[in-house]
Amino acid sequence: MDSMGDTCSVGNALLDADHEILLDLLRQLDDAVETGQTRDVVASVVNVLVEYAGYHFRREEAILAQSGFPDIEDHGRQHQALEKSLFSVKEQCLAGKWEALCDDARARLKNELTEHMLVTDKSYRPWVSKETGGQAAGAEVTGEGKGRPCPKGANCSQRNSSA
Repeated sequence: MDSMGDTCSVGNALLDADHEILLDLLRQLDDAVETGQTRDVVASVVNVLVEYAGYHFRREEAILAQSGFPDIEDHGRQHQALEKSLFSVKEQCLAGKWEALCDDARARLKNELTEHMLVTDKSYRPWVSKETGGQAAGAEVTGEGKGRPCPKGANCSQRNSSA
């Protein structure tokens, strides 16, 4: 799982940086599990991954909304499905069910996230990329809604109640 690089860029520096951080967190999770780190260390990496993914999804959705991306509702549903997978892993870890982080489960989680970032997210590049005239450069994120970040000006109460 290498760095995304320019060929995988979505054309927005904030989102590209978020994607790099998420890839790094996935690498850290693998490293923590494979090197036999304590459960507290592994749980900490899982927690940061889940929290940062949620933050990133809110920011991405705000940028897509600002840009007029036509498939934003479907994209949001995909984020919800990814969050459900992430939260499931987190909850299983908190319950002491460490098999949630077995090689197959981690591989599935990595595949879901990387496919979304490297394939699905590329579809919005024309709307958010400065080089193609996209209007949305970034979106401010606030702390609204059930302790999860929410894009400034977005109505997250409905979104967070269904997650």
